[in-house]
Amino acid sequence: MEDQVEPTSPQSPKMFPSQAVSNEPPLCFNKAHFTRADFNVERFMNLARRRATLKEIHNDLRAYLRSIQNGMIELINDDYADFVHLSSNLVALQESIDKIEADLNLAWDDFKTSTKAPVEISNEVESKCEELSKNRDEQIKLRDRIVFIQALERLAYLLANTPSPLNMLWLEQFLSAVVETSGFRENLVPGSKEDMAYNKLTARIQPVLTEQLILSLTSDCALLPMLFSILQLCGQVDQLISKIVTAVLLPKIQVKKGKSLEFLVKAIDFVNQQRSDWKKKLGDHWQGGVEGFIDQTLLTFMIKFVETNFAAILCPTTPEDVKQFHGFVTLVLDFIMTWPTATAHSELLRQLRAKFQMLVYYKMTTSSPTKKIDAEIDPARFGFLTADEQKIFEDDVPLNCRASLLIFNAVQNVWADETFLLCITDRYWDFTLRMLAKHQAWGKAMVSTIMALDESEFMGESKWKVLLKIRQDLTFVDQKVFDMALERIWVKLRELGIDTAPFGQCLTKNSQKVKADCLAIDLQINTLLQALLKKEYDHVADVPRQYRWTKKPMPEQHSEYVDAAKGIFNDFLEHSAGCGDVTELLRGSLAETLSYFVEKADEVLKSVLATGSSISRFKKLDSVILQDGGHSDESKIRHQIALDATAFKTLAADNEIEVELLNGLLDKLHDASRETDA
Repeated sequence: MEDQVEPTSPQSPKMFPSQAVSNEPPLCFNKAHFTRADFNVERFMNLARRRATLKEIHNDLRAYLRSIQNGMIELINDDYADFVHLSSNLVALQESIDKIEADLNLAWDDFKTSTKAPVEISNEVESKCEELSKNRDEQIKLRDRIVFIQALERLAYLLANTPSPLNMLWLEQFLSAVVETSGFRENLVPGSKEDMAYNKLTARIQPVLTEQLILSLTSDCALLPMLFSILQLCGQVDQLISKIVTAVLLPKIQVKKGKSLEFLVKAIDFVNQQRSDWKKKLGDHWQGGVEGFIDQTLLTFMIKFVETNFAAILCPTTPEDVKQFHGFVTLVLDFIMTWPTATAHSELLRQLRAKFQMLVYYKMTTSSPTKKIDAEIDPARFGFLTADEQKIFEDDVPLNCRASLLIFNAVQNVWADETFLLCITDRYWDFTLRMLAKHQAWGKAMVSTIMALDESEFMGESKWKVLLKIRQDLTFVDQKVFDMALERIWVKLRELGIDTAPFGQCLTKNSQKVKADCLAIDLQINTLLQALLKKEYDHVADVPRQYRWTKKPMPEQHSEYVDAAKGIFNDFLEHSAGCGDVTELLRGSLAETLSYFVEKADEVLKSVLATGSSISRFKKLDSVILQDGGHSDESKIRHQIALDATAFKTLAADNEIEVELLNGLLDKLHDASRETDA
């Protein structure tokens, strides 16, 4: 008996031969050091040197390296074995898949073979069912055609035997036949015999029933609902409305030349009255389609009436047309707003309003003022208003310049009741903002033009006076437009249901710009005032010449230049009385210029002192003969300057201004006088 050989376990395939490592001898260093994040070679060597020599460390490192290499080989061999095992399994799996696919194909072939006969029977049954359905559809169509032709024959018979006058029984029979024909109307093939017959018969129906409906409309309206229903089913409503407008409504109002507005009022009253009469006659039949038909007819009449009789006014080209246009639109808009079924007939009402060329009207009311304003705001054409032109402002602070008046009048005009139209409010508001912007630009251009001149006057007046008038105009127009907005414009905007807050913000922003422009003008006026005052203050340098070697007596009043300076300042104050900001600025300017006067006076006194000392030394002082009771020229000069300074101090006090330098100058002059007297 042969010895049985026990099966041995299959050895795993290996990519690299492993080198078995027996129990590793202890190392002279800790292997954990190599895995630390802060590993450092120098630190590692220092620690290892404490336990072993360099040779031992070298040998242990080589042993540790071999251990790592062997570990890596084992890992690679394990991964390779897993890969070989997986490949073997995949080969076996593919064989199973192929077998399953073959079994499925065989089963599917068996299924198709077994179901072939039932499928053929099913297809044949379905084909027969479709054939039966087509036959049934053809039968239905044929039946509908027969019913339709019978209805047409009945319509033709009824139409041929129309009673006079019509009665309700005939109308009910006729309506029944029309309902039958209209039910099949959508299924007719265009151009077919049935379609041609229907159209021909309908063409015969329309004039007969339209004539009868007009007769009913002009009498008691008893048959109107039934006649309207029939014509509506026949699709003849549009032609019916046109016929009623042309034959019934338009002839009732004949417009005579020169009385256009009167006849528009008459037409509106006629439409409202006619609607009321028809509503009363129709009673319970008023609601529904009849009401819509009547309203559509009346609104179509209004559109046709306006378009036929008032073509020139709808697109105004002359001032007279513009005036009439406003009255027409006001009446028509009121008619539109009060129409009972405005929502249902909004399209017709829009057509009625669209007949009026609002844009042309807007251009006609604004183009002429705009052209005049554009020409007038040219600085080269600057001009003041006459006294008669300023009288229109009554108790208000009047405007001063022609450009300002034109701009103000233009804004007033577009919001006036005889010009304003609610439907173009947005354009009027845009026009207002553009006019205000033009006014501000004109003000800036005028200030630049005036300040660029070397002369002290412009248009025969002082430059500062012209600037002040421009400032007053800017403030006046801004304030008046704001008042107009509160009293008039906001009311009109609220009628449209518009929030006025954004519009108020526009005006506030405009007012801020005007205020900034006025501040710039104030600074220019202040500059001119200071220049004029300093020019007068410079005359203090002429005081020594008045008393040096002239033998004039001791002065008793201030100099003439003081009166001139006071006159200039008071003139500024008088003209700026209505401008509080300017007045305060001018007072501050007076304080600054008085400090300038003190500086000039100090310079004069120093010069007088130096000149007096030189003269005294020249004459050896003891030979100087004092004149006029023993007063020297120097004392007269100081006294004159003191009188001038006192007058300026009084002027400052009258305007509630305190100038410390002026007080210091007077103290210095008084001290010098006391020393001289002593």
